[in-house]
Amino acid sequence: VLATERHPVERASLAAHLLRLGALRKTGLLVYRNGAEQRRIYFEDGAPAMSASTESSELLGAQLVRGGHVSEADLERVLESGYRSGCSLGESLVLANLISRQQLEQSLREQRIRRVGGVCRARAGELFFVEAARSGDAALGLSPKPLAPLVEALRAAYPEEELLSLLSGLARTALGPSAACAELRGALCLSSDEAYAFDWCLRGVQLGLVLREAKARGPGALRAAAFAVFIGLSAGAFVSRGE
Repeated sequence: VLATERHPVERASLAAHLLRLGALRKTGLLVYRNGAEQRRIYFEDGAPAMSASTESSELLGAQLVRGGHVSEADLERVLESGYRSGCSLGESLVLANLISRQQLEQSLREQRIRRVGGVCRARAGELFFVEAARSGDAALGLSPKPLAPLVEALRAAYPEEELLSLLSGLARTALGPSAACAELRGALCLSSDEAYAFDWCLRGVQLGLVLREAKARGPGALRAAAFAVFIGLSAGAFVSRGE
């Protein structure tokens, strides 16, 4: 199967590639590859759905044991019985009354965030996207807002220092809303501090002033403002004033 998109991983553009899949409600397979490391994330209508990874700590069983939801002995027993019956691990755990279906859906959401987060933290490698590819399995626990899990993963993957460095050349830039801004404003699921800075940008205030004002309000506000600007630019919510 030929990839319809292929991009080298670069910190400045990585978020934009991921957010575009959500904003355009794409369905297909995203593959991140860096040497032996690989993560595969199926998107359904823009939302991360099924996922797979070469990282053993991201396996559902390891995650449930680490969280204290099941014991290693119960996991081994269910893995063996599930293998014989052909059921997935999650379904086998529910059928064995070791976890609830609600817990399974929550755990799958957390697993997807962790795997998407692994892609968001990448500093080398390549991204491939295969349009319209489907996993063939029913996805549980999908977010009703496609961009929400992507934004959550990006928020954890980009520290304040990196965000400020990426924005350092834009201090004198003033922004205005793009045609898609109003829709993206709600879809990005910003925190109150992030939304405050996002809305400041829409007034045509230079980015340097937005960040200085946030810094005066405290460290948390500065980090929120830097993230709001970066995520807004990456999602295409802003254009340079006058464009």
